[in-house]
Amino acid sequence: MKHILALLGFCLLLTSKAWAGSISITSTTEMRTTVENQMVHLQGSVTLSNGGDENAMNVFPTLRAGVWAWSGDPHSVAKGAKESWKIDASIPLTELMCEVGSSCSKEDSGMAPRGVIPLLVRSHYSDLNGYKFTGPHVAPLYIGALTPADTVALQEPEVSATLSLSGNGQSFTGALRLFNNSNQDLQVLVSSFSSVELQTLDKPREVTVRSKTPEVVKLHIQNGTGTLGSAYPVFAIVQWKQDGLWHLSTPSDYLTIARKSYTMTILLGTAFFAVLVASVAASRRRRRKARSS
Repeated sequence: MKHILALLGFCLLLTSKAWAGSISITSTTEMRTTVENQMVHLQGSVTLSNGGDENAMNVFPTLRAGVWAWSGDPHSVAKGAKESWKIDASIPLTELMCEVGSSCSKEDSGMAPRGVIPLLVRSHYSDLNGYKFTGPHVAPLYIGALTPADTVALQEPEVSATLSLSGNGQSFTGALRLFNNSNQDLQVLVSSFSSVELQTLDKPREVTVRSKTPEVVKLHIQNGTGTLGSAYPVFAIVQWKQDGLWHLSTPSDYLTIARKSYTMTILLGTAFFAVLVASVAASRRRRRKARSS
């Protein structure tokens, strides 16, 4: 019986949790743009701060707007510290107004667009064990000469958007709910953005959102290399052109990768083994008593 209890105690220890340090990277993006001769001059910075209690290794940001992409050099960022990267780039306007894997947005020839487009930011880092992680963020990138009235219109869009995610821990569905408060039907471009650990399965697509009518668009996300038990943000990217301005809405929600637990399996297996050993021992005692009598 002592050996049985020792085995049971060992199996219980296998189910105990091991706690380690954490890394929490947050990004701050500051960008200024000017448009001249069909070129967009982009200047600014990206700052990554480590709010965790463990040092982060190989920390760097990546940016994407349209088909233009940029990557910073990696640095180590100690706990409680931050690192900044400067951006100074000249980008053809057509690159900003195109979606990866799809055609370019249609613009009047020779006329620069005005409004806001998404700047897709990912924070890359690894922990002291070498495990790699990414954190997504979407920053608004204002382009063109905007009047005070334009700024108000961009800050108070007539299309509202919310995102809610559900799933089984590995495959997820997002319900993107849109409502058009304007008096005209609008063509809306919908896409999604998240960590590289996840797979967003939908290509960018256009959706007609009727005036004063709700619309639900389904998004599909699959776990790729996400860590069990971790939560990842997913952004829906909603773009539309209205009254000469490009508008943007980026609702988000979190999904959690299912953590597989072997606690009950171990306990049931241990209990069954303990009962089996006890039954064998009792059977042997009965046989010894039968032979002695």
